[in-house]
Amino acid sequence: RSYAVTQLTQQPGAHGSLDKASMKLPFDDLADMLIGGNMFIKHGRRGKPQARWLWLSTDRQSLLWRRNGDLKVRGALPLKQFTWVQLGFNGKFGEDADAAFFCLVGPDRRLNLQIDAGNSWGLCLRARDGWARAFAHLLGAINSGPS
Repeated sequence: RSYAVTQLTQQPGAHGSLDKASMKLPFDDLADMLIGGNMFIKHGRRGKPQARWLWLSTDRQSLLWRRNGDLKVRGALPLKQFTWVQLGFNGKFGEDADAAFFCLVGPDRRLNLQIDAGNSWGLCLRARDGWARAFAHLLGAINSGPS
């Protein structure tokens, strides 16, 4: 199956670029990656960074998270709240635009996520681009349905 890709933009000042040729990937492979999850630095509404394991619910409708080492789900956000993905930090806290951030953005909500891949800047940016691309495909599927 293929789905329309939702808007994916780059915050001015954010480094790296998205490879347009690789934007069309099999949806099920991307969904499996998101369901498997990854460790992110999640920046809450008040800007406090917290390391969290984030993953997609098996029904592909919600983003779930837990503390590192916990098994208990600590939070969930319905993905219908978000309409597009932006590279870079989206917010008022003035975070370093060079950090490997991407943001899920909606009319009333935004969620800033940061990739932490150690000291490898190139690895951080590639990982950020891959996860941002996967979320963009998923949001396109949720917001527009199958094409």
